[in-house]
Amino acid sequence: MPFKWNAQRIQTLPNQNQSQTQPLLKTPPAVLQPIAPQTTFGVQAQPQPQSLLQAQISAASITPLLQTQPQPLLQQPQQKAGLLQPPVRIVSQPQPARRLDPPSRFSGRNDRGDQVPNRKDDRSRERERDRRRSRERSPQRKRSRERSPRRERERSPRRVRRVVPRYTVQFSKFSLDCPSCDMMELRRRYQNLYIPSDFFDAQFTWVDAFPLSRPFQLGNYCNFYVMHREVESLEKNMAILDPPDADHLYSAKVMLMASPSMEDLYHKSCALAEDPQELRDGFQHPARLVKFLVGMKGKDEAMAIGGHWSPSLDGPDPEKDPSVLIKTAIRCCKALTGIDLSVCTQWYRFAEIRYHRPEETHKGRTVPAHVETVVLFFPDVWHCLPTRSEWETLSRGYKQQLVEKLQGERKEADGEQDEEEKDDGEAKEISTPTHWSKLDPKTMKVNDLRKELESRTLSSKGLKSQLIARLTKQLKVEEQKEEQKELEKSEKEDEEEDDRKSEDDKEEEERKRQEEMERQRRERRYILPDEPAIIVHPNWAAKSGKFDCSIMSLSVLLDYRLEDNK
Repeated sequence: MPFKWNAQRIQTLPNQNQSQTQPLLKTPPAVLQPIAPQTTFGVQAQPQPQSLLQAQISAASITPLLQTQPQPLLQQPQQKAGLLQPPVRIVSQPQPARRLDPPSRFSGRNDRGDQVPNRKDDRSRERERDRRRSRERSPQRKRSRERSPRRERERSPRRVRRVVPRYTVQFSKFSLDCPSCDMMELRRRYQNLYIPSDFFDAQFTWVDAFPLSRPFQLGNYCNFYVMHREVESLEKNMAILDPPDADHLYSAKVMLMASPSMEDLYHKSCALAEDPQELRDGFQHPARLVKFLVGMKGKDEAMAIGGHWSPSLDGPDPEKDPSVLIKTAIRCCKALTGIDLSVCTQWYRFAEIRYHRPEETHKGRTVPAHVETVVLFFPDVWHCLPTRSEWETLSRGYKQQLVEKLQGERKEADGEQDEEEKDDGEAKEISTPTHWSKLDPKTMKVNDLRKELESRTLSSKGLKSQLIARLTKQLKVEEQKEEQKELEKSEKEDEEEDDRKSEDDKEEEERKRQEEMERQRRERRYILPDEPAIIVHPNWAAKSGKFDCSIMSLSVLLDYRLEDNK
């Protein structure tokens, strides 16, 4: 059957005899002339048709391999007519020659079809290799802002985007209207909560104060401002924290809440339609916006503000008269923080906690074992917030206090300096000896000779002639020392003058800078913020000098840590 041969090379098969391949190799011009369509490649049936079939299959299997490497074929010199020369390697790269196994007798179209993906894999590997080489040769270029202005506008490099967690609703695992709780129930509810060993009962009276049908309403703006311990209160605090007749049967403590207005609460905790994207990304949970003023005993130990009941100051029978413990809370809060809660109109009884207190000694007196009841009050402290005019008056008062303190310190420093100068002058008059050039021992009196000798820490005993000789010898020594010092000083004076001036200037600049920083720091302590707030003056003498006040969010107060368990 006639066909068109497009083979580029013919290689003899090793398993065929020379006599069988000779007839095929004698007709090469018919293969190399594809222009004449009438020229065909005819083969007789008698002289071994099997050899022709094997040669055809071998050429067909070699052709795809030769087509995958076209560049070495272009560099090969043009062959002349005649394919009887032995096979020559045409690949220019130094690769080891692979021996091609002869195709099987029953190979067909499937074998040629399997070679197509192999060629695709080879091309993909070559492209990947070229990309890798190009990356290794060319240095990595840095992106400039001009090439991606849109990305720079969307995400600023100064602020890292915070991944906002998905909002989830958490339901309470216990009943919210439970009126009481013992130690076992507390351990079941709050596993990380520190529970004192003498605790035995808690009554949740907030269930009656704020039932589920009438809950507490947020939105009453209130804020606190804790002053530095250096700043004194404008009004003298006369409240007594621990009177002599303090009874440990009852204690009253307060929960002073600071919260933003309802509008600010919505803006900071919820994303509104008109809010920008930055505000939407930085919203806060309401538990972080609601804060409480607490006392600090030590570094990290928070405590409620309050104290023990006093029958003489607060009144008798606190169990029947609820106003008695309210007076206790007002007195103790005034003594610890300087806040006057007498203007509060609502005193919600939040909880009652009971302890089995053992026998103890308090300030030299023995307190027998008893049951202590601690009552937590929740007053409407936002009524204590000063008005704008009152706030401006307070601001001027603290600034005037700073001016008076600075003037008093300046006068005190000037007085101390005058006393020091006076003392130095007297000491100088007594102990400073007269210069040797102004003295003539031969014409001096005995008393003058003795004074000059005493001022020079020399013996003033003896006759006048002995005193004159002793003083004359000392004056000569002083004269020699002064001459030697003048010579040394004249040599080093020029060199040290510049260094001394530069060092003095640096010290003066550093001193002025430190004084300016200290002045600004002190001024900031006496300057109040713009918005009105309840001013807090902690009682630094309470709790053995370790008491302080701090503003903590509800989220921090509820975050029980393992190290909180004592």
